[in-house]
Parts: sequence; structure tokens; C-alpha cells
Amino acid sequence: MTRYRFMLIVIVCIGLSAYIAFAEENVVNGVTIQGEVIEAIAEQKPIEGVEVKIVSSTDKKEWTVKTDAKGKYELIGLPAGRYTISVSKKGYQPRVGKSKVVAPGGEIFDRIKMIKKDNSDMRFAEGLLRHVAENLGKRYNLEASKVPELHKSILHALNTVLEQENREVREFGQTEQEASIGFIMAILSHPDCKAVFAKYLTDTQLQDYIDFTKARQLRVRQAVAQFMTAVLDQTLSLTVDQRKHIAKLLLDTISNKPEFALTAVIDGPIPQGIINLIQNELEVSLDSVLNQTQTKICDVMIDYYDGKDLVGAEMLLDPQADEIVEKDEPDEDTAKSQEWILTEAILMAHTKRLGSLNESGSKRLKTATNGVVQQYIEAQNPDIDDDFKFIAEIGDLMQTFMRKVIPRDEALERLEVMKNELWGERGINKKWDKIELHNITNHPLYQQAIKDVLSEDAYMQYKVQQVERENFRIQASRNLALPFIDMIVLLNEVQQQKIKMITAQLTIPSLNYRGLQLMFAELFIMMDNDILNPWQQSVFKGGR
Repeated sequence: MTRYRFMLIVIVCIGLSAYIAFAEENVVNGVTIQGEVIEAIAEQKPIEGVEVKIVSSTDKKEWTVKTDAKGKYELIGLPAGRYTISVSKKGYQPRVGKSKVVAPGGEIFDRIKMIKKDNSDMRFAEGLLRHVAENLGKRYNLEASKVPELHKSILHALNTVLEQENREVREFGQTEQEASIGFIMAILSHPDCKAVFAKYLTDTQLQDYIDFTKARQLRVRQAVAQFMTAVLDQTLSLTVDQRKHIAKLLLDTISNKPEFALTAVIDGPIPQGIINLIQNELEVSLDSVLNQTQTKICDVMIDYYDGKDLVGAEMLLDPQADEIVEKDEPDEDTAKSQEWILTEAILMAHTKRLGSLNESGSKRLKTATNGVVQQYIEAQNPDIDDDFKFIAEIGDLMQTFMRKVIPRDEALERLEVMKNELWGERGINKKWDKIELHNITNHPLYQQAIKDVLSEDAYMQYKVQQVERENFRIQASRNLALPFIDMIVLLNEVQQQKIKMITAQLTIPSLNYRGLQLMFAELFIMMDNDILNPWQQSVFKGGR
């Protein structure tokens, strides 16, 4: 007995020692996440009793805490890593913040604003379901009297489900992720709501409508995956096969992540926003598709956009070499800025696509690269006010047009002026500071160097490849327009055909946030008023 008691004491002591060691380490290396939740009003009143959910991006472990009377919350001793913070409270619109990285022993303070709910979500659902009922009536030749009955029955079933499950319209329908399509898919997937459809449609018709909705959902996801691939192509100079593999990989991942907001791809800076989405939200690794140089550049871009120091890991890319040599600790005299390293890496990745070059050609391109980077860095003069001015200008243009203050032709002329000011020939050739980082390979000095070092046949082949890449970029942008509108207002077949003809004419001077805004503005201006019905028009005018 004495022997077993001794063993038990040893086991307990070992466990206690391990616990103490863990606790000590947790005190030293544990992180603190704190913040406050306030109302999105001028007074910024604190909100008590908000449920704050903190989720680890590493292992998806969750911690939940509620705000106090001052709207504050705090969690201490969490493992270091990346976290996503979401808040929810009845009567307020739920919010999901951007993921944040916390270093060992560090802390973050996150202030989140919440908006009080009104009846806009239910009004939107009511209008959407009326729109759906009318489309079903036309699609399956339902009796005219049955259409309003179908609308009321679906709406009643939805209200009953929301009340029983204590859920909100936005949460139930995943309208933050896939807008109206996500909402309809959620209704068709719920037994009680689906049963209502079954009363008015035959089994064949109901299955046809489910398949039809899934197909339009797939088109949106495909368009998003292709667009994200086009953004990556600009900086990584992907091959055709790589683009295909990456687009499929992103599509598969998006399809398996219902919480991923598809609208996020156009709601932020490009390519920074896309890189962050792939890395942090989708958690996709492209290492199996990219070559070593592209993988390293992708890593550098991630570090750069995360604000990490790149100077200690300067990349020396030899266009003729098969591997990358890193300078872990460059001399002070040779250390380069963050922008220099990233810009040089993008250009050198493009250089590697040219194939084997002789010594003279390599030196010529290296000299051109240095010159281009130097020009780009010296010309940088970021002005945040420019972005605000652009957003205000394009918003004013759209409001003026929608209120019919100016005709279509004048609106399109003003839009063309905005494009030329940003990306016209003069802006590209004589004022290079207007070019974005992801378009740096189009710099005239670099392109001329490529022409000089390649043979005539090789250069012609290179130009064909560049045209193909440019067409892919343009098509990926155009392909995004129609599915996105369909995702929001559920177009019928006739509307889709009309808008498809318009999207074929759209121009996008640069694949970035401003370029996308101008492209969508051009689309709405070119659309005739009779293409969309009153409910669809109200959604785009902010009447949701």
C-alpha cells in the first residue's frame, strides 16, 4: 500500500509541476484581447450584454465573454496567434471584425460599433420573396391567383421559423455571404419552408428550381475564384496551367466555407485585400501550385501587407538560377526598403517567365529592373484624401444619374474623364506615379528591356502571352459583374441576357478597387431603366 501511495504522490506532483509550468508560461507568453462595443451613433453609447465571440484561426477554438455596463470586455491568457472577433446582441446587427494577429505576450484593443436594427431586413425579405414568387409563377405557368398566395405562405413560414429558432433574417439567410442567393438556398434547405414550395410546385418543378438556384450560386463562386486568380496573376506572373489549378483550388475552398463573404473580394484594396482573404479567411496554401520564386514572393507580400519587416529577409533572385538566396542580415548600406524588395521581387518573377537568357541579357534586365524600382519608389506619394475624393466623385455621379439630373451620354462622358485622369496614356507614360504596384511589369523601361534582350520570334511569342494574360484579366473582371448583380437581385433569364450583352462592352482600365468601381458604375449607367423591376431598382438605390 505504501508503494502505491508513493507512486500516486509522484504522479500528482508531476502533474502539478506541469500545470504550474504551463501557468507560468501562460502568464509570460499569453495574450490579452480586450475592447469595447459602442453604438454607431455620434454619442457612441456603450452597449452592455453584448456577446463577444473570439475564435482562433489556428484551431477554431472559441471563447465567449459579455460586455459590462461600460461596453467593455477582456480575455487574458490566450495563446498567441490570429483571432477573429464577432459580436451579437438582440436588437442590433451582428458584426464580424477583421482577423488580428497577437504576438506572444502582446495585447490588442478592438473597438467595435454596432448598428441598431430596424425592419429593413424583413422588408428586404418580403420584397425578395414577392420577387421570387412572381418569377416562379412565370417559370412554371402558375395560376395568377396562386402567386400572391405562394408569397404569403413562404413569408409566414419564414416568420414562424425565425420566431421558433430565435434567429434574424440576415443570420438565417446568410445574406452577408451570398446575398439573395444564400437567402433562397437557406429557405429551400429548411424543411418547413421547403414544404410551402412543395404545395404549389410539382416534385419535378421544385427540384428544377433547386438545381437552378444551385447553378446560379455556382456561377458566382466561379466568378469570384477566377477574379481572385486574375489578381494573383498580375503579381506572380502565373502560367495558364497555374491559373486553372488555382481557380479550381479557390472554388473548392469557397464552396466548403459557407461563412466566407463573396462580396469581400471587391470591398477593399487590391491586391492586398485578395492576398489577405486567401491567407486568413480561406486559409488556402498555394505552395503546391506555385514555383519556388512565386511562393517566396507570395510570402513576402503577406508579410508586407501584415506590416512585418522585410529588410531582414531580402530576396536576391537570379533569373538564371533555380533557387532563391536569402540575405538574412543585409549590410546597412545594401538594405532596401519594404517597397523596394516587394517591387523588385514582382519584376524578377516576371523575368523568370522569359526563360534562359545570356549574361548580357540578364544584366540588361537587372539594370532595367533597378531603374524601374527606383522610379517607382521615388514617385510614391500616397494621399489618402485622393481615395475619399474618388469615392465622393463617383458616388455623386451615380446619384446625379439615378435622379435623372443628367442623361446617360453625359454620365458616360464624365466616367470616361475619370478613367483618363487615372489611367490615360499620359498618366502611364509621363506620370508614372499613377501606376499601381501590381502593374509594375508594364513599365515602359522594363518592357523595352525585354524587347531588347529577346529574339524577334521570342519577343513575338512573349507579346502573344501578354495579350492572353490581359484578355484573361479583362474577362475575369467582366465575368464578375453579371453574377454579382444576379446574386443580389436574382435576375430572370431575359434580364441576364440583356445585362450579359452590356458586360461584354465594359472596360476596366486597371484591376484594382477604383477600376472595379468605375466598371460597375459604367454597367449601371448603360443599363436601361426597364431592365430591372421596381424592387430590384430599389435595392440598388439603397431601398433595402
